[in-house]
Amino acid sequence: MLINIAALLAYAIAISIGNLLFNQAAIELQAEPIGRGIVLAFSQPAFYLAALLFLMAMVLWVWILSRVTLSLAYPFLALPIIIVPALASYFFGDVQTARYWLGAALVAVGVVVTQV
Repeated sequence: MLINIAALLAYAIAISIGNLLFNQAAIELQAEPIGRGIVLAFSQPAFYLAALLFLMAMVLWVWILSRVTLSLAYPFLALPIIIVPALASYFFGDVQTARYWLGAALVAVGVVVTQV
């Protein structure tokens, strides 16, 4: 059971880091029109790393679902709601309000409650 929880946490972390990398690639494209931005996205190393992380996470998700029920695994998909803004605050200077963190705490409690 412990390996399943570790895999679920690894999945949530991989998805979170992938989203941060997609954001990093997007920052480089802010002033570009959509057509040129799409083309330029493919020149961003962060874009490829994010896509690779998402692919690896997808494979991990299938492996996880071969070991646990979807109803057990699915609440872990809420963890990036907490992880991404926390890391975005650190890496990109995003500002989160106390109200946001209260909501994030409620999400964390919800994940714990569904796993007990």
